[in-house]
Amino acid sequence: MTSVFDPNRTSISKGKLQATESGYGYGLRISTDCRFERIVGHGGGAPGVNTMLQIYPDQEYCVIVLSNYDPPSAEDIAAKAREVLLGAAASQGGSHP
Repeated sequence: MTSVFDPNRTSISKGKLQATESGYGYGLRISTDCRFERIVGHGGGAPGVNTMLQIYPDQEYCVIVLSNYDPPSAEDIAAKAREVLLGAAASQGGSHP
């Protein structure tokens, strides 16, 4: 069985996935950061609650932030975690910490 995040996978069901211009589908957004690292995730919030899920399939790690503060608290923490994790991966010369 292959991973849902396998870059060669074309479907997660019997039908074929249709990519959209926005990179959003099945409730997840697929994007890249300024270092061209692939990110799969979703976030959201309302007054008093904020969440962020970021999966880095190429580095084999995941960041999940649950916050009881107004947005963009989870996004800010996830951005800092990304900075720390990608910095650690770069300094080790490998693909992940």
